Amino acid sequence: MKRCVIITGFITGNLKKLIRIKKNDFIICADKGYAYAKSAKIKPDILIGDFDSLNIDLPDDINIVHYPSEKDDTDTMLCLKYALDRDFEEIVLIGGIGGRIDHTIANIQAMAYTLDNWQGNDRYQKRISMIDDKNWIIMLKNNAISLTGHEGQLLSIASFTNESKKVSTTGLHWNLREATLANTFPLGVSNFFEDTKVTISVGDGTLLVILSQD
Repeated sequence: MKRCVIITGFITGNLKKLIRIKKNDFIICADKGYAYAKSAKIKPDILIGDFDSLNIDLPDDINIVHYPSEKDDTDTMLCLKYALDRDFEEIVLIGGIGGRIDHTIANIQAMAYTLDNWQGNDRYQKRISMIDDKNWIIMLKNNAISLTGHEGQLLSIASFTNESKKVSTTGLHWNLREATLANTFPLGVSNFFEDTKVTISVGDGTLLVILSQD
């Protein structure tokens, strides 16, 4: 399964500690993300953005797609659209959480756009997530997922759509069975692992599954 890793323009923590780059990963840098990649000695396959926030020279040996600063899409959205055209099985956004709250919300919206626009009957089986040094956010639509962790590991669930129906979990301190979650009530916040394995499923709707640490 080929994975696309998108290095965003805002990262907290050590990039190399956030994710282990695999040999077959396709790496995209969104604008200033190239500065983080260069500092970590990670060579991307392509750079995408308007580069209005990049304060180092662009390389000569990497493919670059340069956009004007006045545009409808964010740099991260442009990277996700590029990835969609290449039909990866998994996309991981590095960073993109924290900093300006409007950017964080925009990145989560872009994740939902990606999940809805993947091609094929198996599009909801594909995975998109976003990670920083404190959080790992997975978006889940009409699908199920199994996660491993340690007892006490924080995990929250939130509905991204107006409602998420038939939500069930196992392995958590407070479990759900065929529940309906609304995006106007934070019922699923600050749960935690009771076991080392957790399962989460949603029959109809889109969930944000968030593993966090204080």
